[in-house]
Amino acid sequence: MVVRRCIQITLVVASLLLGASAARAEFIADVSATGTKVTLSVNAVEIIALNYTSTNQAVLTNLANAMTREVRSTSSSIFAAESIKVTKGVLTIKVSASAEYKIPTAEIVSPNVPDKEIAGAIVSRLRQALNYPPFAVIPGKLLIPVGENRTARITGAYGAEIEALNMRPEIADVKITDTKAIVTGLSEGEGEVLLRTGTNETRLFFTVKKLAAYLPDRIQLEIAGDAPDRDELRDAMLIQLKASASVAPDASIQFTELSPSSSGSGWEAKVVADSPSCIKVSRSIPITVSRGPHYRDAANAVLFSNDPESVYSPGVLYNTNIVQGDYARLAYHHQNRSGSKLRFRILLTNLSSSSQRLFYRGGNAGPDVSTYMVGSAAVEKYLRSYGRGQGYYLSLSPNATTVVFDRTAGDNLSVSGLMDLHLLTNGEIGVTVVAEKPGTSSHSAYIAGNTGGAPGVNYPARYHPAASLRSESYDLDGNWLFLRIGKGETFDYRGRPLLGDYGMLLEYKVSLINTAGRSRSVAISFDATAGEARAAFLINNELVRTPIVFARDPYRMKVLTLGPYENREISLVTIPAGGSNFPANLIFAALD
Repeated sequence: MVVRRCIQITLVVASLLLGASAARAEFIADVSATGTKVTLSVNAVEIIALNYTSTNQAVLTNLANAMTREVRSTSSSIFAAESIKVTKGVLTIKVSASAEYKIPTAEIVSPNVPDKEIAGAIVSRLRQALNYPPFAVIPGKLLIPVGENRTARITGAYGAEIEALNMRPEIADVKITDTKAIVTGLSEGEGEVLLRTGTNETRLFFTVKKLAAYLPDRIQLEIAGDAPDRDELRDAMLIQLKASASVAPDASIQFTELSPSSSGSGWEAKVVADSPSCIKVSRSIPITVSRGPHYRDAANAVLFSNDPESVYSPGVLYNTNIVQGDYARLAYHHQNRSGSKLRFRILLTNLSSSSQRLFYRGGNAGPDVSTYMVGSAAVEKYLRSYGRGQGYYLSLSPNATTVVFDRTAGDNLSVSGLMDLHLLTNGEIGVTVVAEKPGTSSHSAYIAGNTGGAPGVNYPARYHPAASLRSESYDLDGNWLFLRIGKGETFDYRGRPLLGDYGMLLEYKVSLINTAGRSRSVAISFDATAGEARAAFLINNELVRTPIVFARDPYRMKVLTLGPYENREISLVTIPAGGSNFPANLIFAALD
């Protein structure tokens, strides 16, 4: 015999279960008895089934009626967080303050689960019946920058209260607001949050990392002298960006696009900072460029990074400090002989708690397989900027490290360069040259102010003076004029000369005298007396470069013609190029 009794009540309500919702849904409670069990269903979904007895059928009928009355009379959840629970073998379902039903778990046929899982199973079935989302957090994992917050959405919260148990409070701070979990990153690390409401729980995992770079809202770059070409301007913008940002040691930062801004008042850069250990950053940043007068203030010290010249392993190659009044020129030349790639970088560390203003002019080259080529290319770039009075006024952020040179060189490849670093404010800047395995950078490994340079060097190589101006004359009727380049005119703190004068700016003012009443020509040649060398010169501010020149085979760089009885002063400017052999000679010789 089959006994069946049905109760069907259809209501449209604003919120049925588990918190307020803007959705409207149908609610049909149905109690049916079939064979050995009596079942309460909602919207055709079985919620609970008991052994069939008249008492159990009455309990479920009363429960269906109470649920229906509650749905009709409220716009909020029909259950509080503690509404459904099992204690000591008894299931308690509390619909309202005046309607509470107790059912021995021994009478429950469905859900057929252990006592501790009955309440959760009933809630899950009610959610399904009302098409209510399960208790979950979306997304289930957050990647959060240090100092910033990210939000996850909580669905299916059962009742008004959500408990959050943060397993790593030192890594992140967690706040629950309505149906959101807001997680703020405090320090690098990983953790999880246990979210619980009633008998339901879910987990939110999080990872906190630093950004590859903390970028400024905008960049302001002040340039000196003639307008640079686009590539040089791009390099200077990138250096200023790094000087204005906080960049992770192992990060690479670059412009993926650089274009004039739509307003016509500057530039717009699309910046990407990437790091294997940090969060990638991609942003558009406006750049304003202003122009100032030519800058040719002389350097007063050469910082010489060349020991070791052949680099067999990663390490600090040079390290010193500059203070206000130090108008330094860094000269570096290194060859990778480690057998694998090395990343060469030059770091400027602002050791002050205030911004510092620095004039920067650079000629950087490489990597290149030819030590001659890379050294002379660096001199060419430097002299070109020097002749135009070009350079940049960099603003260095407080206590920040700025990378002004970053090149990765394969085995046997060389890098070389010259940098004017003139500190214009009352502070202190650490200057460090390093060789690293790619991807293993760490600023903390370099102690700015350490008086040790390369291994075995007790004091960073610093030479004075950094410039030499000589005046000479050449009478075309006299003997040839020989001018010595790199003969050892710059000295360290012990008075020892730097043979070759690498990094020293040499300027010659030469008066050419033609006493004849006819035009005559004079040749200017470069003679590599100490061995193979390449060189670059500014001759009357015109850039002239040589090929590789061998000893006893001078290279004619320029021929000048003087009119009858003409006297003419010419200017020659050079810096001995790293990788080449100096001293060498300049030769002035009349051709007729």
